[in-house]
Amino acid sequence: MALTAYFRKAFGVDDPNDPSSVRQYYEELDNQEEGYDDEGRSEVYRFVSFKSDGEVLTPDQLLRYDENVRTHTEALNGRRSDPITLKPFQVLACLMTEAYLDRVVNNREALLASLNEFVSEQNEEKGQIKFPKFDDSDLDKLAFWMATGSGKTLLMHINYYQYLDYVEDSNDLPENILLVTPNEGLSEQHIEDLRESSIPCHHFNADTIELQGVGENPVKVIEIQKLVEEKSGEGLSVEVESFGHNNLVLVDEGHKGSGKGQTWRMLRESLADDGFTFEYSATFGQALSKASVDVEEEYGKSILFDYSYSRFYDDGYGKDYHIVNLESEVDTDLRDRYLLANLLTYYEQIYVFNQDPETIRNTYNIRYPLLVFIGHTVNATTKSQVSKNEDRTLTDVEKSLNFMARVLRNEDNWVPEAINRVLQRDAGLIDDDKIDPFGDALEALRETDLDGEVIYGQLLEEMFHVRASSGLDLVNIENADGEIGLRASGTDDYFGVINIGGDRVFLNRTEGAYEHINVESDQFKKSLFHSINKRDSPINVLMGSRKFIEGWDSWRVSTMGLMNFGKGEGSQVIQLFGRGVRLLGKDRTLKRSSELEANPPSNLSLLETLNVFGVRADYMAQFRDYLSDEGIDTDPRDVVEIETQTQDHFKNQGLLVVRPEVESEYADEVSLELEATADLTPEIDIMPQVGVLSSRDESANEFDEKVPRTIPEEYLDLLDWHEIYRKVWQFRKEKSYRNLICEKKTLQEILSNEYYTLYCPQSMLEINHFDELEQVQQIAVMILRKYIKEFYSEQQSNWEQSQLSYVSIDDELSREQGNFLEKHTLSVKTSAEDFLSELQDTVENNSLYTTSNGKPNRVHFDRHLYLPLIAEETSVDEDDIDYSPPPLNEGEEQFVRNLRNYFRSGDGEKILGSWEVYLLRNQSRGKGVGLLSDGNRFFPDFIMWLQNEDEQHIVFLEPHGMVREGEPLEDHRVKFYDGIDSYESELAERTGKDHVSLHSYVISQTSLNNLRDLSRVDTREEFHDVGLYFPNEINQIVTDVLEGVSAEPKETNAE
Repeated sequence: MALTAYFRKAFGVDDPNDPSSVRQYYEELDNQEEGYDDEGRSEVYRFVSFKSDGEVLTPDQLLRYDENVRTHTEALNGRRSDPITLKPFQVLACLMTEAYLDRVVNNREALLASLNEFVSEQNEEKGQIKFPKFDDSDLDKLAFWMATGSGKTLLMHINYYQYLDYVEDSNDLPENILLVTPNEGLSEQHIEDLRESSIPCHHFNADTIELQGVGENPVKVIEIQKLVEEKSGEGLSVEVESFGHNNLVLVDEGHKGSGKGQTWRMLRESLADDGFTFEYSATFGQALSKASVDVEEEYGKSILFDYSYSRFYDDGYGKDYHIVNLESEVDTDLRDRYLLANLLTYYEQIYVFNQDPETIRNTYNIRYPLLVFIGHTVNATTKSQVSKNEDRTLTDVEKSLNFMARVLRNEDNWVPEAINRVLQRDAGLIDDDKIDPFGDALEALRETDLDGEVIYGQLLEEMFHVRASSGLDLVNIENADGEIGLRASGTDDYFGVINIGGDRVFLNRTEGAYEHINVESDQFKKSLFHSINKRDSPINVLMGSRKFIEGWDSWRVSTMGLMNFGKGEGSQVIQLFGRGVRLLGKDRTLKRSSELEANPPSNLSLLETLNVFGVRADYMAQFRDYLSDEGIDTDPRDVVEIETQTQDHFKNQGLLVVRPEVESEYADEVSLELEATADLTPEIDIMPQVGVLSSRDESANEFDEKVPRTIPEEYLDLLDWHEIYRKVWQFRKEKSYRNLICEKKTLQEILSNEYYTLYCPQSMLEINHFDELEQVQQIAVMILRKYIKEFYSEQQSNWEQSQLSYVSIDDELSREQGNFLEKHTLSVKTSAEDFLSELQDTVENNSLYTTSNGKPNRVHFDRHLYLPLIAEETSVDEDDIDYSPPPLNEGEEQFVRNLRNYFRSGDGEKILGSWEVYLLRNQSRGKGVGLLSDGNRFFPDFIMWLQNEDEQHIVFLEPHGMVREGEPLEDHRVKFYDGIDSYESELAERTGKDHVSLHSYVISQTSLNNLRDLSRVDTREEFHDVGLYFPNEINQIVTDVLEGVSAEPKETNAE
């Protein structure tokens, strides 16, 4: 993909064609905070500015693009009660779009030349023709390859604002803006979403050619089927020629028409002959694998951004997934046990959800579990019209329903007995290699120690809404086209719904064919399908056709059963998988809880996992092949758990650690009202942004002397305070200041009393026309953001310091949220046979705790409070091993080795003659020690203690790369070197432990020469003065800690 590679290179990927280089870039990107800082800049902007090629993407351009994206995001949020905050990868996609549109609209020839120069360089470097040359006609389409659930719709809305922004400046607005969708259901969903994003729109067809009163630049939403070359007769179809050719065309599910049947694609192209097209799809890979060479080349030159599912998952987004492998067809009894085991994995999710539904629903944004069966659509209306493929689908549905009927009926008490066998791993499901297809699933049920009778009774009640065995009713829901309700006989409560098409055909086939399945009708019930997303919905089972893949929007899918789907339907398979792994996540992050906190609630991961099984074995093989082609890992894995051993040498030695006396958070304990006070005068320097913010003449770019300015009092009343307050509220939300109360009058007082220091050209504060107020308003918002951040950070820091105390490190051993690790878990691909064999050898011979030899890679340092200390592997493909918790990275591993080597040296042994030394890897949020620094929560990587009979030094140590953090001296980790003094003073006063000293250091993984290029200071000593040291300076850190301290030597040793 030539265009993707070009912009990856421009935005700072070292090698855009190397998967590991791309992966590293996205891992670093994902570490950036969401939202915008008090100056209105995104962290992604800062990240890209230090990664990108300054000649290709100038600092001024990037700053302007970032400002534009923020402006468009604010437009998107204009009507939203719950504003959207873009994820880092979404901001990157928008910045790349800005860069592309800027060039294609304002300097098209230069863009074309630059692209072809890049193609030539790449082809020459690779030694073969890899990328085709671009021509001018290739520049009028952009495509986005993004995973389901990654926010394609939001990106489309921002693209709408971006395109209009650029073409409006060039006086080339499109004749029409068309959103082309695959079906009416998706059209209606898009209309609802567009209105929420403040975008005027209308469902368009032949009856709505003229739109009145919709709004400026409306989006006309139309199904692709309604576009025709030449209309014949009546109907709602529209001739493509009637729209003209200078149109902006937005195409949802852009893979449609990329295969051999390209009529739809040709119609779309005709709409934008002289215009522009944006296309969006989660499955370009599957679709293009079947496309012609020409189409493949076309998309290779138009896909700007690739964030397909494998990358989405690697960054922690979406659910985990568990694919149950049934390798071959089995007999009826074994099939029943297999299907029952899958039913139990679904019921286990219900069981876990019901343990704490309010926390799971409200804190982690997980909805009540739903079991979904998906297969091919049935279009036949009579038995004679049923095709072979439709017959296979109907047969799958019948088999699945017959199984449910047998579960409900429970003849000869087979279900409780089978449940016991499954839970005891005695169901005959384990293959010859002793691999259980259900892995670690069902552990939550096993831990209950309930027998099959009790679990079966709960399953009947929770899933089927009945308290005793019964038959199964299939009910024709006459008021809902195509729907068949499922309920246990003798009750009016539906537990499921079928909508596969061909409902009458299916009911006719089923009626009278099965002894315990009854067919009935309901003339009064409304659609069951449309009630699925309601909080009190009784529907637990959905059997749907593939039409639900496109347009159906639900967060409930937790277990998925595959029925018949045709060969060559890889795109649809990836889409249905994407529907299932969508996750809203805690704080709407879209991420798994394991990525956000060290100790999420017990068994929560079961609700953040999509279980997938097949009604037939060949479905699973085909399904795995499709996922594998998309780069999604489906390889079987072995799980190896390595228990840690806690050292004894530190116990009862009086080591202390800083911990809060209360477990609750500041935002939950304190209601804080914003105050206007002269004690707070934040500095706002917008000189570097002048070229971007100045909307008028060039005089603003002439930097005058750096003199403090103020917004003239007479302008304040002219500002749009409603809009200012809305943006301040958005900032409050982005920063999670949920306990902060902001009154509009307080915001006005801050500005009118001039509680700020502003540096900007005087011309930016001079207004000659009413529309020039917008610039002053932007500055006002920047001032208020900065003031609020500093006010909140100071209040939060004061409160947290007042809650801290010293506690014994011994208490951490029994503390539920303690800093000691009980075990390392390695999930290893079974194909990594050599690594697994060596790992097992090490585990079995107990050398894990005594040496660094063998696997896993680890650092043996006997001063660490527990062993082993596991580090990343260097000789194994990183995709082969998943770690929990994450291992030491390269910089952290080298730090521990340097520390160990120092205390083995002569200078180190002298220190050990006077001091005992201990080290502990600090865990992350939820378990580790985290302190506030400059408004940010800081979890240093390591805690070191230096102690003798009179003193104890607690030293926080953070090995960290600084090249992408902006000015190193402004980094909150570096600032903690000075900020920690206030913690030490407060704790000494409150606890009386004035023999304890606190220290904090950053060990830069970035070289001194590179730091000089980033910083306002230049020498090694100046970096030392702010607590910033380098990997080979452990001795100088220890010297700085012990400065002015002397002690009598005593004998001790360190390995």
